[in-house]
Amino acid sequence: MDQHVTNELPKENWRMALAAKNCRIILRTVRHGTERILEGRMYLDGWKSQMFPVPVQKEGPYTYALLDDENAIIIDCESKEEHVIFPAKIAGRRVLAVSGLNCNEYVKCVTIEEGILQLCCDFMRYCGNLERIEIPSSLVRIAEGFCQGCFALQVFQVAENRFGFAAKDGVLFDQSGKYLLRYPPAREGDVYTIPSNVDKIWSDAFGGSVNLKKIIVPDGFEQIDEGAFRSSGIKTIELPATLKRIGKNAFEMSGLESVDIPDCVEQIGDSAFAYCTRLTEVKLPAALKTLGDFAFRDCRALFSLQLPEGLETLEGTFYECWDLEHVYIPASVTAIGKFAFAQENKEAVGPGMEPLTIHGEAGSFAEKFARERGLPFENGLWKETIQSHWVLEETAQEALAAAKEGDLITFGHYNQQVHRKQKDPVGWRVLKREQNHLLLLSEYCMEYGQFDSKQQNPLWENCELRDWLNGEFLEECFTETEKNAILVTTVRNMEPKDETRIFCLSVEEVEEFLKEQETRLVPLIPSARIWCGREGGMRWWLRTEGTENAAATIWYKGLIDTQGEPPAKNLGIRPALWLDLEKIA
Repeated sequence: MDQHVTNELPKENWRMALAAKNCRIILRTVRHGTERILEGRMYLDGWKSQMFPVPVQKEGPYTYALLDDENAIIIDCESKEEHVIFPAKIAGRRVLAVSGLNCNEYVKCVTIEEGILQLCCDFMRYCGNLERIEIPSSLVRIAEGFCQGCFALQVFQVAENRFGFAAKDGVLFDQSGKYLLRYPPAREGDVYTIPSNVDKIWSDAFGGSVNLKKIIVPDGFEQIDEGAFRSSGIKTIELPATLKRIGKNAFEMSGLESVDIPDCVEQIGDSAFAYCTRLTEVKLPAALKTLGDFAFRDCRALFSLQLPEGLETLEGTFYECWDLEHVYIPASVTAIGKFAFAQENKEAVGPGMEPLTIHGEAGSFAEKFARERGLPFENGLWKETIQSHWVLEETAQEALAAAKEGDLITFGHYNQQVHRKQKDPVGWRVLKREQNHLLLLSEYCMEYGQFDSKQQNPLWENCELRDWLNGEFLEECFTETEKNAILVTTVRNMEPKDETRIFCLSVEEVEEFLKEQETRLVPLIPSARIWCGREGGMRWWLRTEGTENAAATIWYKGLIDTQGEPPAKNLGIRPALWLDLEKIA
């Protein structure tokens, strides 16, 4: 092969070069006067070609460029058909490679005809309704970024061949079956076992997998590759005892809730579990020697961690893990970076948050670190009986019956702790007492969500927030006896009147019962906080209609915003209800 491949090579060299599996081609179009020009660069066997400027032409929905008298590249397709076919010939030339078809909302099936050799970079990205891709036996290379963001994709179909690619149960592999390239995001089934002969996983191979909840990795696997499960929806994963390394970004932004890392793992790469906001439990391996920078960044649901002996340094490992309250640091650690933890000083701790407590051996670097940062230090591990400050004691029946305005009571149970697998008592502030009837307002924002995702002119009486409070929240939070004790209340949102059990306060009720701005400042419960990451005082919805298609809210500083926010925005949700004490006696 010549040192430089350009469009001046003999005609057959284009086909020969693109037929090489290790050949990749980067394309872009630029304006040259009134003409669009394709600029390409080819990479093969450690060298790169010179730029080859080629005029861009159109035929039907296809935009293409001629490489020579016999060969062409399709660089885009603007079809509005549900079934798009990329032809093997255009303008009488053989099509060697295809690109484009990005952000197409019409296509549901793509067929790549026999004879096409390559799918170039950024091919078929963010086609929201794409369900099926048919790949020919002639295809020898698929570039990175292929079908990224195609979350409706259900199946790959590959023509039988000896050299290109293969599909097994709709999942895309290389021909050997050892390289898992792409798992269709909308494939049916919530559990997937990776075939035993697989030894490598493509970056983002499981990205956007909406149905998949659990993955089983077979014995023999020694390394989870870079970005392998990034942006996947998996909640749990079974890792084999043979695993030694977890690559950088391997589980970044995934839906993991817990992970048991085998004891033989020695290395966890940079950002390996970053932004796993639902991750509540992590068991770190005894053999761990290297814990990468920002490995658990913004894992905001983590409550406690025990680091293994053998670790020597921590950099930005647990940065922005806001709910982390207890960390055991072994004596082997002798250096801790400035951004190792989210709460290295008490000023970073917002309302309703506890400072980070460092646990370790007396006289160790861990103790020195804690003293220098003004953090609490305790010798040894924390006790299993430690409970979060969010867990309230159950209000006794006598105290409930005697409750007066301003008291904090508990009523109902709700999953508020991301690190606990049980419901805890819900705290309510008594706003008003009328004989045996109490007007209650939740002490914290119980969820983080929209007023309504569809209404342009939001009205309380038919909004989605009202339906959720009186449906899912009511069922989840209260027993049948407790539900019967919640009064059906007539509330006003200007007109008409609305009869409901659970509601949001109005502007007038806030002005009457929460006169001081600081009494309106409340944080989200931890289980809701993982969705937004905000600490301290939270904006929350009121039921009063705002101006210009908005609903009124409470601002961060406790001010009432009568102008309001668009109903599709996510804010805190603070339920209110009237309780009949006689019905729970």
